[in-house]
Amino acid sequence: MTAVEPPEQLARMLPTQEIKEKVTIAGAMLGEVEMMRLEPLDRAEVPKLREVMILGWPYLIPLIGLSVMLVLHYSPTLVAVAASCRSWPSSAPGPASS
Repeated sequence: MTAVEPPEQLARMLPTQEIKEKVTIAGAMLGEVEMMRLEPLDRAEVPKLREVMILGWPYLIPLIGLSVMLVLHYSPTLVAVAASCRSWPSSAPGPASS
């Protein structure tokens, strides 16, 4: 097997010393945790499906749009780009709007 990429580009594919140190520290921190306890919510804390659908229906719009694009045989790459563009303004860094 031969690599046709320039050596500089291949070197960027390997983690830097800083990243290695961060991963080592995070691994040590996780190793100290004996057990992560996830406990179920009380029935009173679980939101009702109707409330969730009333507040969360806008999240279905992009999902439906992407599904329709796939059914209409758009390429998965185009669908992924459309999904990225659709979510870009809401996830763009910047000052918080009031």
